[in-house]
Amino acid sequence: YQNLFSRLVRVHERFDRLGELESRLVEATAGENTSEKALFDLAEFYRLTAARENEEDALERLVTLLPGQLEYRIRLAEIQMRNDHYELAAETLDEVLTPDSNPPLHLILLRSNIALRGEGRVAAADRLRDYLDNHQVTSDERAEVLEFARTHYLDGLVERLLEAKQSDPEKR
Repeated sequence: YQNLFSRLVRVHERFDRLGELESRLVEATAGENTSEKALFDLAEFYRLTAARENEEDALERLVTLLPGQLEYRIRLAEIQMRNDHYELAAETLDEVLTPDSNPPLHLILLRSNIALRGEGRVAAADRLRDYLDNHQVTSDERAEVLEFARTHYLDGLVERLLEAKQSDPEKR
């Protein structure tokens, strides 16, 4: 379906009729009982036409409609980050990163990346340290955190991970 929709947008673009397609998509999402498909199509239209602010708005509506759908929430956080809305991106993810949850590492790394850009290195390193201290982490996940820390110059965290690796053979 995504390929078909992408072709539809390209055809409308080729014949200079993007405005017409956008109007139909907006109209389909105007009612109170907007469907997931209609909002997804609108967000996808804006993604394909590089209208990032509009894409963010459509994704916000989609997340409001389906708050438990993690895929939409991640996509919203990523577009908020690209639009330099770091506080909003942090809020979007923090709603699912509760203290009693056991989030996957990729969400923690995304949230740390948001913290890195919006709050600074210390906040990003603290978030990763907290995750490492409070969750069971495999050696592959530890290596992924180490790579993230090296890439983003989180020196204190890099030192801690390397020291732990040398002192405990199971963490290699």
